[in-house]
Amino acid sequence: FTPADFAAHRAEWVEPRRAPFAGVEVCELPPNSRGHLVLEAIHRLEPLDGLRPEDAEFHLRLIRALRAAAPGGDTIYLCVVDGRGMAVSLSQSLFMAFGSGVVVPGTGVLLHNRGAYHTRTTYRGGARPVHTLAPAMALTGGRPRLVFGTMGGEAQVQIHLQLLARILIAGEPPERAIAAPRWTFTAAMLLVEAGLPALAPPGLEVAPMPVADLAGHAHAILVEDGGLRAACDPRADGVALGE
Repeated sequence: FTPADFAAHRAEWVEPRRAPFAGVEVCELPPNSRGHLVLEAIHRLEPLDGLRPEDAEFHLRLIRALRAAAPGGDTIYLCVVDGRGMAVSLSQSLFMAFGSGVVVPGTGVLLHNRGAYHTRTTYRGGARPVHTLAPAMALTGGRPRLVFGTMGGEAQVQIHLQLLARILIAGEPPERAIAAPRWTFTAAMLLVEAGLPALAPPGLEVAPMPVADLAGHAHAILVEDGGLRAACDPRADGVALGE
């Protein structure tokens, strides 16, 4: 990389990818974000009709859809909806602790190290590595219905689908859906928080997971008739505020 590569960088305003789900339109960031994997999982998701979050099959169907969609940090998330219905869903991350360790002189801005995802063939000025940041919204009639997101590294898209299913299919309020036990998985291991039904998906070893960073820290605002319903994750030190 050269100083010219950094000077030439411009942020991109992009159109979100969209998919219908439970009567809303879910909006996720396109590549190079992994947010689009949530939409791919939605397309592969078996119907959840008649199933509840207390049922093992409810979670197994989400896991199967996400595993089919997935290809072979340290993050913050915030969401805001104002009195006019304008909404913002935003994620920010340095990737690893202290990012690159490089501070822009005179600014206090610490540069991230998302370039760690580069391979030898993609390591060049102007290249954009894959990243996990995936702030999202669900729309009804083009207007925000649910504004949501999470920290959690590569588990973010898995947490998105769990929240969508709990809030929009199971009808749970956002504070209950966010506080509920969650699962995350890797190529070989399913990690499960206490309180979920017994899960045994084929091809995955199952292990208990403590309530900690591995399950992400999610936040959401549900836009209801006559008001807003905000929730933050009890796994972290976030806060839900209104005025």
